[in-house]
Amino acid sequence: AAYHNGYLYLGDNCAIRRLALQSPWHVDTILGQQGNCAGLDGTGGSALLGRFLGLQVAGDTLYVTDTDNAALRRVDVSNPALPYSIVTAAGALGAPGVVDATGTAARFGAPFAVTFDGKSLFIGDRSLLRQVDPATMRVTTLAGRLGCHSNIDGDHTRAAFNAGGGLAYLPSTGNLYWTDLNENVIREIR
Repeated sequence: AAYHNGYLYLGDNCAIRRLALQSPWHVDTILGQQGNCAGLDGTGGSALLGRFLGLQVAGDTLYVTDTDNAALRRVDVSNPALPYSIVTAAGALGAPGVVDATGTAARFGAPFAVTFDGKSLFIGDRSLLRQVDPATMRVTTLAGRLGCHSNIDGDHTRAAFNAGGGLAYLPSTGNLYWTDLNENVIREIR
């Protein structure tokens, strides 16, 4: 879930829903179709999304990690009026891989979570930690080792992750926190 200007945005079974946190309380499906999972950029119900979505607001932009479609997608939420549109910002819908590059030339394996530290987006991508510059959509791999699913501490060249579950940035420490479902641990990334 992600919060922006009185609204809570939620990923819900191949759709993004918006909950108004002021009276009158109401819920709108703003993108996708519940239960109709695929990958297609578009507006309102014509947009199609995967089942597993990570959400993060940075400025007036809602970023969506679409696990099933191996992409980072973007929604302008500056105006609360519907309909909203979604576009692929990095990666390519339905084309998984691991490629550090810019925009749709980059590839993600299965991006499951996204967080923002005020400058960069950080994405958990299977067993890798990826960084995205929101201004250029340049994707780089920061830590983890492709194909190495383990719980190994160390610098970015040695560290290994198993299976991610969540990713968060804590401003008071300036660190990232990765929950590892298979290892039953929370990892701190400095």
